[in-house]
Amino acid sequence: MQSIGGNGFSNIKDLIKQFGGKDVNQIENDAGTLLYYLPENMEQFIATVSEVRQGFDREHIEEFVDKVYEEQYHQAFKIQFNFGVIYEEYKSDQNDQVQVDYGYILPRDTRIQEHASKVIQFEEDIEEFNQYIKSAIINMQSYIIDSTKQRFIAIYSMMIKTYNLQPQIVGASTKELIDFHCGGRKNVIYKNTGNNNICYMEAVAKALHPDTKEKRYKSESIISIRREYLVQILELPFDSKSRKMTDLLKTFDGLDITKCANIVSQKLKINQDIYYYDNKHKNYYGGLQVMYQDEIADQNKTTLHQEIKTSGILVVESEQENNKITHAFAITNKQALTGLKFCPHCNSKAFDPKDKNYSRDYEKHIIKCENNEGKIEKKVKLDYIQKPFVPHIMQNKTHQYLLANGRQHEFKPTQYFITYDLETVPKIINKKFGKSSYQMYELFPLSVASTVRSKQEAEQVNADNQYLTAAGIKDKTIPYSMEVPIQAAKDFGDGYDDKIGLFPYEVFNTDNVNEVLSKSEPFTMEDFNSSLKKTKISQKDYQIYLEDAKRFKNRWDYLQYYNEQDIYIMIKPLMTLMSLQFKYRIDMFSFMSMAACSNAIKYAKAYEDFDTNGVYLNFEDLSQKFYLTENYWQSKVRGYESQDKHQRRDTINNVQDSDFDYFKQLFKDSNCSICGRKFTFANKPTLDRIDNLKCHSKDNVQPCCLYCNCFCSNKDKNIGKLFIQLRKYCMIRC
Repeated sequence: MQSIGGNGFSNIKDLIKQFGGKDVNQIENDAGTLLYYLPENMEQFIATVSEVRQGFDREHIEEFVDKVYEEQYHQAFKIQFNFGVIYEEYKSDQNDQVQVDYGYILPRDTRIQEHASKVIQFEEDIEEFNQYIKSAIINMQSYIIDSTKQRFIAIYSMMIKTYNLQPQIVGASTKELIDFHCGGRKNVIYKNTGNNNICYMEAVAKALHPDTKEKRYKSESIISIRREYLVQILELPFDSKSRKMTDLLKTFDGLDITKCANIVSQKLKINQDIYYYDNKHKNYYGGLQVMYQDEIADQNKTTLHQEIKTSGILVVESEQENNKITHAFAITNKQALTGLKFCPHCNSKAFDPKDKNYSRDYEKHIIKCENNEGKIEKKVKLDYIQKPFVPHIMQNKTHQYLLANGRQHEFKPTQYFITYDLETVPKIINKKFGKSSYQMYELFPLSVASTVRSKQEAEQVNADNQYLTAAGIKDKTIPYSMEVPIQAAKDFGDGYDDKIGLFPYEVFNTDNVNEVLSKSEPFTMEDFNSSLKKTKISQKDYQIYLEDAKRFKNRWDYLQYYNEQDIYIMIKPLMTLMSLQFKYRIDMFSFMSMAACSNAIKYAKAYEDFDTNGVYLNFEDLSQKFYLTENYWQSKVRGYESQDKHQRRDTINNVQDSDFDYFKQLFKDSNCSICGRKFTFANKPTLDRIDNLKCHSKDNVQPCCLYCNCFCSNKDKNIGKLFIQLRKYCMIRC
């Protein structure tokens, strides 16, 4: 087991709820692993485990987590974990004989995002995290990768990564700091007394007890309330007015707002909007919103609405004699402080009064927010007109054109591309930015390498991706999107090893890069140690580096080799992926990610027996037959007029409101003039212009459904036919 440091975020309750009440299924074994599937070949399995490590006690997972908690000295931190797993894979040989093979996946830092992180503040948090680990193991027990016939069958090691949180102690103050922010803001910020370093509690007390016409609070009353709040938050065993409390306040340093903000909200049953001041840009901004969570009401699904008060807190910083001073104020007017107008219902959405669309956006939001009782409502916004989702056709205009014109056998994927790799050199700056982050470096470009995968030369890429007619002439009507490659880019071919190189990024910076890289001797083993990743190079990897370094005169030459090696090794995997994707008529470079390609393959399989010339009857529409109403017709008339004016067409002869009876009867008696479907309330009609150069006049329109008007009317006839056939096929198969 290992533990390393870093920075992260977590949300884990869902998995705990999913597997609550279940237990991990463990199989006794001689390999010293947490085994949850019985392997087909136990001897081979044990040999694989021995290859990667010597021993793993499954009983010590929780002890390991607790040990990490103790090592943090009970300070707030974030934590993540990852397992080293043994997988079982089924392979078939040339004779279709099934063979079982075993492999392992190391618990690397690059895979740690597979599991959520969590902020640990109290012992209850670490107990919940242990429950999450248990739930993650149960989830893995049902995890099978069908496409590769591979499954995880055992855990042989575990890695824990901790993220140190920088505490933000709110409590110190100076007269200059208070006067700077309160000066001229009498009705915006409440001026605290600044005594006893409990300004955070005083700010909360004042925010919850503002002065009104009926009652004004004296300073002594607010001070008394803040002491009561502090006793409640820290769960002190004595009264707020006792001598022990007075003695405590004499040495009290303040509260860590990163740790205590959630506690304050839960104990006092309040919401908090915490704002900060940017000393560099001289402006106030919203930084943190802490909401009260009523877990009992959530479990019982209580519908009673209890108003939760919201307190506005301003946290400011300054430095005095190299010491950071942090102070908290109560905000009485958020709009005057930030210059923004906040929604009175959700208290989170802000609008700039100087924006030209301020009134429209603000009124629209508050009406919607009031109906939702201030809660954020998430909705899926669907397209106005339903259409088949066929990404491998719809998102590739080349494939679309060839398929529509019966030339799909000519379709070929984009085969030529450029790979880039940029190396950077860090400039050490060591400064804070924001309120919870620390920037160590700023990166500057050092070198760049690129490889062109082309048939002959860079100029030839354009010619190789053209489609020819039967007569051998380039068909310029076929749409094709092409990136122009850089001239004189080097193609490295197959002459290099496919293993990624090793380079010590942290051994130099902008101050010494020329000095370090101009040396002829190899880097030392210590140069490869990473303070950011908390990793060291192995002796085996270092020997590989020394063998590579012998081929170069100095470190600059090795950097160039390392840079070029990175981009070369991308080529073979990309070619393999392109070949795999094209088995399903997928052009990989038509999509933004491999996830999008996988999604396209799924739908390509669903439409694999689709035939553009197939006979697909119009599906039966059981919805109510469409009858034109005056309001609907009037809105359509205004829409047609707006379209024509926008396209600068003459609108004198446009259809009018007075044509209602004529078109009511037309829609009743006719079907879509393009696809032949009848008009229903699920398939509403519109008017399609016969001559697209003319306006929506009575003699230049024909009835058609919205789908055909949107996707078929202005396109090539074959493309239109393809869209109609796809719709029919989709509706029949669904």
